[in-house]
Amino acid sequence: MLEVLMALSALELLRRAGWSPDRRVPVDHLMSRLRDHGHDVVPPFRDLMAQFSGLVIRSEDGKRALEFDIDRALVLTDSDWCTQYSEEIDQTVTPVARQDPHLALLLDESGGFWGAYDDLYGYKGSDILQAIEWLLIDQPGSHKLDRSLPD
Repeated sequence: MLEVLMALSALELLRRAGWSPDRRVPVDHLMSRLRDHGHDVVPPFRDLMAQFSGLVIRSEDGKRALEFDIDRALVLTDSDWCTQYSEEIDQTVTPVARQDPHLALLLDESGGFWGAYDDLYGYKGSDILQAIEWLLIDQPGSHKLDRSLPD
């Protein structure tokens, strides 16, 4: 029952940000921008960003935000970091969003989400609702990035 309530809270945050199940925006330019910066683009990227690009999802208190802005995400993730994360998890990842001030949200080939900050990273959920719960609903500091890249 608790998981259902959390999922509903994540959906409410999405709706407050302007998301709806039928929302679609063009994303070809985003894919080109990522490739221009040396990033691979995973298959689930197009559908995810068509729904979420341009949205800023805020925690209930407004103190935390998840921005689906490729330019801002690119500031936090160069392609070398993403290549290293991909090698470690044996799946390609693509940056999709950022959470202030320094956390990048990455999408993997199977549609899972990873948080990353420099050499630290960790799995954040198998869908967007789990990622939002981890980043915006759960207490700050209650989750850590539990993996680090080798030296």
